[in-house]
Formats: sequence, C-alpha cells, structure tokens
Amino acid sequence: MSYTETEITRQTAGMVATALGDGWTVDTSENFAEHRDAYMDGPDGARLALGPIWNKPDRLEIRGVYPAGARSVYPAPARSVITVDRHRAPDAIAREITRRLLPGYLPELARIDERVSHDVTAYRARCKATQRLQAAMPGLSEDRDDTPERGRATLRLPHKDHAWGDIELWHGGDTVNMSLNSLPLDLAIKIARLVANA
Repeated sequence: MSYTETEITRQTAGMVATALGDGWTVDTSENFAEHRDAYMDGPDGARLALGPIWNKPDRLEIRGVYPAGARSVYPAPARSVITVDRHRAPDAIAREITRRLLPGYLPELARIDERVSHDVTAYRARCKATQRLQAAMPGLSEDRDDTPERGRATLRLPHKDHAWGDIELWHGGDTVNMSLNSLPLDLAIKIARLVANA
C-alpha cells in the first residue's frame, strides 16, 4: 500500500470518527503510520480498524478490534466485520457502523473485557499462591510461563532420592492438582496421614 493510500485511509477514518460523534478519534500513533488500516478509538475501550480490501478496491472493511489474543481465547462473532462502499460519505459510513457493526461488537467487547478482567484477577491470585508454594518447597520451579489467558501454572518438584512430580494451579490457585511419583513408602504414609487429618 502506498503512502498516499495510507494517508487517504487515515483521512477517511478521521472523517468517519467525527461523524460517529463524541468520544471517537483516530489513532495517530507512528506505530501505525505504515499500516494498511487506520484505527478509530471510541468510548469504553471500543476500537475499530478501517482499511481497503485488496481484491475489492471500491470497498472498505471495518472491523471491531478485541484485546490482544482475545479472538483465540474468547471467539468473537463474524458480525464484528462489515464492508461498505468506499465512495460513500463519511456520515453514511458512520451510520452503517452504528447500525450494522456496533450492536454486535460492543456487547461482545464488554463480555470479553469482563472475562479478561476476571482472568487477570485470577492470574494475580495464582501468582501469589505459586510464591507461597515455592517458599514452602525451595527448588520448586515453574515448568511453563503462566499468563492470564492460559489460566494455569505448572510447577515441577525438585528431584530428591529419585522422587519427582508436579503441581498444577488452576484459576485463582485456591485448589491444586499434585502428582507425586516414586516416593519412598514412609514419605507416602506421612502424606496420606496429613491428607486424612486435614
């Protein structure tokens, strides 16, 4: 896409954002200066991408943007994308966005934002639980980096006298799955008594 086409796309997005009304602006960050699409930011975290369609030069694609990684973890509906005639007036394009895109996109964005917020809260609690376990058992190591989207932390027990195992923490880390292997019988009996008397 040429620089001129990029500028035209940005100018179109600017006029459409103005037509959408209060709270809508164009992202003028240099990070997107050479992007095919222009990005419009709106109220409550809404973000739309507007750009040409490579095999349909007379059409523009406008799509709702979700938080990074959200589409793979929290699938969004196909109605978050519309196309319009690129020669239509900005206020007409804005009406199409308001009529055809936002009614499906905004509720999905709110739902995903709520889910992301919940997962971040659970992730923070899980990190604290992981730290408590590592303090109780020096040498306990993370097998894989945990993230809010992943929803799980896996810890490896240090090898001791050929015994080994792992601990999985899910969600907020209130409960764990523990796998212990090749334990000496006396240690297994101690653990069994501890669980029985918990």
